[in-house]
Formats: sequence, C-alpha cells, structure tokens
Amino acid sequence: MTNSNPAQTSTIALSFTARAYKKSQTRERLIDAARSAFIDRGYEAATIRDIATMADLSTGAVFVTFADKADLFNAVMVREKIILSQLMAKVDTQSLKTREALICLMGVAYDRDLDQLELVKAATAFTLQRDTVSEARDRESLQPVLMTLIEVIRAGIARRDVSPDLDANLCAEMIWTLYQSTFRHVVFGDWNVAQLIGLLAAQVDVLLRGFGHEVQEEARPSLGQDFDDVQPLETIRQMAQQAASAS
Repeated sequence: MTNSNPAQTSTIALSFTARAYKKSQTRERLIDAARSAFIDRGYEAATIRDIATMADLSTGAVFVTFADKADLFNAVMVREKIILSQLMAKVDTQSLKTREALICLMGVAYDRDLDQLELVKAATAFTLQRDTVSEARDRESLQPVLMTLIEVIRAGIARRDVSPDLDANLCAEMIWTLYQSTFRHVVFGDWNVAQLIGLLAAQVDVLLRGFGHEVQEEARPSLGQDFDDVQPLETIRQMAQQAASAS
C-alpha cells in the first residue's frame, strides 16, 4: 500500500536529508581533526582517541564513519589531492612555456606539502601498505592533478613548445613520481623549497630533452642548487599564494 500523504512523505524526505547532512558534517570534522593530528604527531603516534577528542566526538562516532585509522588516513589523503588539484587549476599558466608551467604547478604542490611534512612522510610510508580498494581511490583522486599537467603538456605540443613525440600521460605520471621522490632530501638533507624546485627543474629538463626538447645548458641547475638561479622563485610563491587565497 502506497503512502498518499504528501506532508508525511515530505517529512520523511527532510528527515533523510538532515541525517545525510549530519553524517557528512561528522565525516568532514573527523577528516579535519585527523589531518591536524597526523601533521602534529605523525601517523603512528596519532590515535583514534586523539582524533575523536580533537573533533569533539566520541570514538564510537569515528568507527561508525571509518573502518579504522588507515581508512581515515586514506580519506585525508584523498581530500588532500582534491585540494591540490583545485589550487593548481587556479594557476594561470597561459603565458608560460611548457617547462616553466610544469615547474610552477609543482611549486604550488611544494608550497602546500612542505607545511605538512609529517603528512607527506606518513603517506610515503603508507603507500605500499594499503589495500587495492584504497589504492584505487587514491589513484582516482590523483587524476585531476595529473590532468592539469597533461593539459599543459598537450598545449605545449600544440604550439610546438615541446616535441610532438612527447607522451603527455606518461610525462605527467613521471613528473608526479619525481616530485614525490624529492622529499627524501627534506627529511634527510634539510633542503628548502628553492633546492627542491631546482632539482625537479633539472629532472624535467632531462625528461623533456629525452623527447628532443632543447634545454639551454645554463638553464640546468646542479643537485641542490636553488631554483632562484634558474627561474624567479618569487613567481612560483606568488602563484601558490594566489591559488591558496582564491580557494
């Protein structure tokens, strides 16, 4: 027998909507708290109780929303990639050559990730431990970041700024992998953002040169050299700040 009372149907619908909204808000509060806890204490030291307390929720609320700490950490990292893709999308690379555009975009990533190094370290250690479902979710959340790089490379190919033989998808994937690998210099060598961008610039040069793109000898920094000597670092910092303030 169907319910023919419109008022009752509307009340039920509103009830479901309210519950869904409350559930969504609880999830966001927990992700915010978990991010802060992982940055302040690291993944191993941060506990579910710590996170629940920071979110002003019970530990029961955590386990209703997430399976365990690993599941919560995955949710944090998925959101981080979404935020990064949004920041990158706000950067105007139209007037830049392909090389400079790629480096500026990754400079935005450095600007964000160096402020949350414990989160980056935890993510690096956690990558090979997660299950296939979590890996698939992480890869999906990374796609907008990669697509931003791919679009820059494709635009460079179209205006003949880089070789037409360049595989845009593969190149974007390699740049992201190179970006992640540079953080060991922060952890073990106390490198600053200028040195990191300098290294990534040299790696991008090698990558583009492998596809026939000419890079001037004086444009290539040596290992650990500040990027200030190659491209004004202030330009990248301004782009990062503009993207962040626009979010």
